[in-house]
Amino acid sequence: MNQDKWKEFFQNSPDSIHVCWIKVMLSDGKHFFFFNHKKWLEVKDYCKQKKTNVTEIELQFRSHCVKINIDKKSEATYLVKASGGLLGSPVSKEFIVIGQLINGIMTKEYWLIPELVLDETIDSKLEECISEGIIYNEEKKEN
Repeated sequence: MNQDKWKEFFQNSPDSIHVCWIKVMLSDGKHFFFFNHKKWLEVKDYCKQKKTNVTEIELQFRSHCVKINIDKKSEATYLVKASGGLLGSPVSKEFIVIGQLINGIMTKEYWLIPELVLDETIDSKLEECISEGIIYNEEKKEN
């Protein structure tokens, strides 16, 4: 991840300290910085058009930064927003879910936001994932 690009972007963003940032770097060196998880769809379109893939993901809230290790064997990466809680409880939790598809299994990490604490890791079948959140490794698809 190019920290100079991040600093330049961060300093020019009026919402910079109040949101949980998602930082993505692709195999062609392109960077995306966003806090609205729907921007992931733009990343997905770019990857499909340019036949590139996600190589790095970082989550950041204020000075706390978590680097997600993308396995070189990963066939796809996954990002969605989720929430959870107990029925009848006034408290709910919000998560950014990041996953990697390896050998047909999507391993999903649930990161509590804004704290950026790993809450749980779940293995899922591909059919159990939200398809809009999946970015396939276009380089692996060609091989």
